[in-house]
Amino acid sequence: MAISSDSLTFINQLAATSLRLSGVIRDQAIPTADEVAAFLMYANATLAEWSENSIYIYFVTQISFIGQPNILYYFIGPGAAATVKQNAFVNISNITYQIGAVVYTPYFLEKIDFDKLPYKNVSSMPMCWTYQVNQDDCQVGFYPKTVGGEIIHVSGKQRLTSLEYFQDGGSSVPDSVFLPLVYRVAQHLANHYNAKPASGFYSELEKQEDFLISNNRNVASYNNPPPFSTNKFGGGAVGMGSGISVF
Repeated sequence: MAISSDSLTFINQLAATSLRLSGVIRDQAIPTADEVAAFLMYANATLAEWSENSIYIYFVTQISFIGQPNILYYFIGPGAAATVKQNAFVNISNITYQIGAVVYTPYFLEKIDFDKLPYKNVSSMPMCWTYQVNQDDCQVGFYPKTVGGEIIHVSGKQRLTSLEYFQDGGSSVPDSVFLPLVYRVAQHLANHYNAKPASGFYSELEKQEDFLISNNRNVASYNNPPPFSTNKFGGGAVGMGSGISVF
């Protein structure tokens, strides 16, 4: 899935901030394509390293994708077997699907109840949905199966493992949760370009990494804690919503 223009704008903003912190570019300067590419290279390498150590940036977002014919389960994740190439969800709060200009909200069912539904081989407009978080992806089920062509919107909490699949929902994104990544990459960029970061950079880098580790400990201390309520009601047309917030 290609990164949207809104997402590219946000990633470019992260790159510019990191390059300024590293001393590579001055304030208000616009990064070159090569500088943004260097940021992305170090950012994705850093995220991969953190993922190997089960350290993640968590954020709340909405993604959208086109439904496929006769699909009961979609696997959302970065792996080769994923139906939808994306950062994996660790919690889903709401799902809607759009046909034409109308947006519908199917009902939520717990996975154990979803598995008891009969006739799941039927294709029609989805009336209910469920999800299950796996190690490498998030399994999202629809009953009945999707017919294909629907625009499916999924809202929830993701863990960031790659900027390649990042979607920002088309709205202004608070960047505080991304600062640990921005600072760590700035350190790599300073070494890469032989630049000198501003005074106080390394103490702030330490604070941001302490924040990241603390946040991961807080997440791990709960048993699948939702930072928001799951919408278990639905049916009918609703207004569209999008964007990211930080919990």
